[in-house]
Formats: sequence, C-alpha cells, structure tokens
Amino acid sequence: DVYKRQALNGWLALHKKMGRGTGKQVGKLKKEARKTLLECRQAVPVWIMPVSRVLESFDLNTTKFDVLIVDEASQSDIRALSVFALARDVVVVGDHEQVSPYAVGLKTEKVQELIDEMLDEIPNKQLYDGKTSVYDLARQSFGGTIRLLEHFRCVTDIIQFSNHLCYNNEILPMRDPSSSLLFPHLVAHHVPDATAHNKINHQEAQEIASLTEDAHAAASHVLSVFPASFGQANGEG
Repeated sequence: DVYKRQALNGWLALHKKMGRGTGKQVGKLKKEARKTLLECRQAVPVWIMPVSRVLESFDLNTTKFDVLIVDEASQSDIRALSVFALARDVVVVGDHEQVSPYAVGLKTEKVQELIDEMLDEIPNKQLYDGKTSVYDLARQSFGGTIRLLEHFRCVTDIIQFSNHLCYNNEILPMRDPSSSLLFPHLVAHHVPDATAHNKINHQEAQEIASLTEDAHAAASHVLSVFPASFGQANGEG
C-alpha cells in the first residue's frame, strides 16, 4: 500500500529529525509522529522498541497488538507495566536471578503514599515500590512460567559459574567451545591484599585494567582478523 509506505517513511524521518529529543520542536514532532504511526502501524508486522519509545509512539487507549513480548523484563521497573495495555496476550521474558531495578531517584515516602492510596485492593501491593522488576511482578501475579534451559551465548567454562551458583546445574550449555577464538576461556586470577571500601575495590579495578590491556595486546593479531570483545567478572574481596 503506497499510503502506508509513505506514512512509514514519514514516521522514520520524523524520528530522525528529533535527534536526541532536546530541540524546541520535539513536542510538535512527537505529536506528528504519533499521528503518522496510526496510518502505518499495519504496514509492519512486528515492532521492536524500548519501553520509552513505545510510550511516546502508541496510544495505549486505542492501539492493540495481537501479542506483546516484554524482553529483559527482570531489568525493567514498574513503569514498564504500562505497555501491557497494548495487547490482550503478553509474554514476559526475564530471569529472577538477575539484578532487580534500583529505583534510583524515586522518593520512597511518595511511592508508599501512592501505594496506600491507589493499590489498596491489589494483592502484594508492597511489591509495586519501583524496586521489583516487571518479571517478578508477573511471576507472582500469574505464575505459569516456562523455563528455558538451553544456553547458546557463552562457552561451557564461562556459563558454568552461574550454572552452579544460581541454576542448580540445570542449564545446558549449547555453544561449541571451538567457536571461541581465544583460549583458555576462563582464568582465575588472585589479587593479593585487595580489599573493598564502600563497595569499591581499587586494587582489583587496576589489576583488571592491566590484565585486559595485556591480553588485548597479546591477542591483537587475532583481533585484527576476527573482531572480538573482552568481558570481566570480579568478586568483592
């Protein structure tokens, strides 16, 4: 449909024109983009957006999708619940073993007042404090979780740490170790006399930076041909 295609291209151009969303015309552009989206929504079968973009793009009262999937829900706070209004069926994807939202900047007293005022009849109302993830809220409200056990991202040596710590060794590593270009996959390194102060461990941080620099230099010939990235996990101590 030519009109839907025109509307879709117009919507993309409007968002590009918004840039970082700090200009004087942003409010007007957002209003026009939402209007344009009504005309082109059916042109795209699947929309993938962060929650913030969803809320500014779709009218929660009139927009309805067949299915809504909230990914990384264990890292999303209560504000992500609003997107549930966009569909009758919602799939919530997350992991209760991951770090929950920190509720940075929320005023605890004000949140408690709103809970007492607005959520009196809601079961487990104290969980709606901004510090409980959308995944945990859905988990305690609806149950019926489906656990995915196959893991494709990390090689066995790396995921096995979390597997033993959090998942009772039930995760099934599926990635072929030979697909990793750097060996060994896991190295234990002790930093003598490293202690944390106010949850900051300067000795470990400096050691990690030094090791990463050395490892990157040693593997430069590999990285120049096969681009890769480095990740570190350190324990407090």
